[in-house]
Amino acid sequence: KDGSWITPFDYTDIFFTKAVILLVRDYETNDIDVMDYSGRLLYNTKTLDCYELLPPQSAYMFERFYGDGLIALTLKNGKTVYVEAETGAEHMTDYELSGAFSEGLCAVKSDGLFGFIDKTFSLVIPPQYIMADMFDNGRCIVQREDGSYAVIDRSGTPLLTGSTHISRSVPGVYDVFDGDRRTCYYGDDLKAVKGGDHPIEPLTESWFCYRTSSGIVIFNPETGENTTLEGASGIGYIRSGLVNVYYIDGEHWRESIVTLDGREVISPAENQSAAVAISEVGGKTYIIVTRHSAVPDFKVFDGSGSLLFEGAGYAAFLPQQDLFEIRSNSYYSYVDPTGDTVFRLSLLEYVPD
Repeated sequence: KDGSWITPFDYTDIFFTKAVILLVRDYETNDIDVMDYSGRLLYNTKTLDCYELLPPQSAYMFERFYGDGLIALTLKNGKTVYVEAETGAEHMTDYELSGAFSEGLCAVKSDGLFGFIDKTFSLVIPPQYIMADMFDNGRCIVQREDGSYAVIDRSGTPLLTGSTHISRSVPGVYDVFDGDRRTCYYGDDLKAVKGGDHPIEPLTESWFCYRTSSGIVIFNPETGENTTLEGASGIGYIRSGLVNVYYIDGEHWRESIVTLDGREVISPAENQSAAVAISEVGGKTYIIVTRHSAVPDFKVFDGSGSLLFEGAGYAAFLPQQDLFEIRSNSYYSYVDPTGDTVFRLSLLEYVPD
């Protein structure tokens, strides 16, 4: 984060998890260094007891099946081993297939059906499903042997059922499909959400929207709040209490950021995109506004709309590091939320091997 190198660039690829960094030397042989975020080498996969049982190109499994500090790896012998990400400690099991741990539970396949284990690798929900998702907020979507779907709690008790399909398009909202290809939406309280006679669309943070002749109405069925955004063509997203709103007039596209009660934070403008980002370090909210042109530029604001810094090129936020990545035609850099540079590499000078 201070711009100093922690490792030379002699790797084929790099994967990031919440706990460790995976640096791939060779995909075919699964030669992977596992490092913590300070740059300290923890172990190499060749030191694992299960190494000879890893299928070729298992690097993606190390990232995809990471959760709650454990990496689930399906081996060539059909069994599953769980590797503690930070220590390399291994726990061999007889499960045929595994997902990633989430909220202390993990879907595993045994005798052709999925059940759930806890972090002692003991079955807590017996195998009985032909499909099982990950737990989120104490709930999980499963498909039963008769083809029906259910939302279950941590004990396996069904809370919501559907004859054809249930999915989770946004966090906290369940999409229940009926036989007529219609969708009913259920909020985090598992109650059906209605928008009067209007077809509704789920947003995030418990908000929904529907279109009217004058614009877009956003509403929160849990709190009863609603706001009409006059002239709006659509909603991009809601994040940290801020709404990305866009307006389409023929071939012209304008984008803005407003609060949940409709107060304008970033004014709409053509050839402009506006992104809301949230730091995982301090929880602060930032708004990145990019002006797309022959020579693009950006501005970074705080959550209230006060300008923090600006520059040429494009800016992207890295929430885990609380840094902004800046790309322009002449340089590549990382800057902190005040705009101070912590690392900068000129693209106009010769860079040695």
